[in-house]
Amino acid sequence: MNSQSMLGRAALTAAADEGSVVGSLWVRHVSASSAVVREAILTALLEAGAPVDEAHDGALIVTELFGNAVRHAPALASGHLAVEWNIDDSGYLLSVTDGGMHLPVRRREAGASDTSGRGLAIIDAVADEWGVSSSDVGTTVWARCKASSRWQQSA
Repeated sequence: MNSQSMLGRAALTAAADEGSVVGSLWVRHVSASSAVVREAILTALLEAGAPVDEAHDGALIVTELFGNAVRHAPALASGHLAVEWNIDDSGYLLSVTDGGMHLPVRRREAGASDTSGRGLAIIDAVADEWGVSSSDVGTTVWARCKASSRWQQSA
């Protein structure tokens, strides 16, 4: 199943208001949903005027955020994960909310032979900042990137 047909099965909302694009996507708590998430973010960033390489950075970031949630946390009560984005002239904010295990979320140093453990290191290297917030509903891990001077004003 390609990401276009998968996207049709996910709950997607998006709105544009005064130069910003805000969207959310509720997807199943399975690794296969990462293709839907990646495509939604890549499309939103390109449509907002991001250069191709910076849009791919955003897709990489959200893929890592999503993958970490699938591997390390339970789903929200609905059985889904929530992916949200806010794109404006200053850049973008991406977040993934899961059912939260209320464990500390922190970057770790992976060894040369480790097959996992690099997700937050990648996010830390690509994003301008990232962080974690927790509530009774779940845990949200977010990353923010500033727009470069190469961003085009969206129509």
